[in-house]
Amino acid sequence: MGRREDMKFVKLILITLSFYFPLLKISHALSGLSPSLSTKKISVFPKQCVDGLIKGPYDKFAVYVFCDDAAGTTIGIINIQPGTSFEPGEEPCWKLEDRFWQDSQWARDVHHIQWSEDGTKLIVCTGEIYGTNATYTLDLIHKKIINIKR
Repeated sequence: MGRREDMKFVKLILITLSFYFPLLKISHALSGLSPSLSTKKISVFPKQCVDGLIKGPYDKFAVYVFCDDAAGTTIGIINIQPGTSFEPGEEPCWKLEDRFWQDSQWARDVHHIQWSEDGTKLIVCTGEIYGTNATYTLDLIHKKIINIKR
């Protein structure tokens, strides 16, 4: 069998297993077969903007998109699954009563976003009118900006 046939076979097995074990998160396994699904750029530019939630890989974090028409697009990060992992002795930055993160540096005039394959980082590209005309890499687990390209 070639690689394409192998992937079809694996998908068939996973779908079959989902009927016998419905509590398994088979969708995560299926999305893992196509890494490009979790790493493609998602346009949120006003002309293509749709208000609502965009879940990241593995349903740990999500981006809420606010289509603000002439004011551009604004986003916020939501921790949608409790139990974010931290290093021992580290103060957790996500709490049960604090699950939304938004910063004016990267949240305004967003043109597109891109998830890391594991869903723990997000690349945010902002425009020059209402944004900062920069590309940010966000560490979602620690609520930190880890890289800025201007």
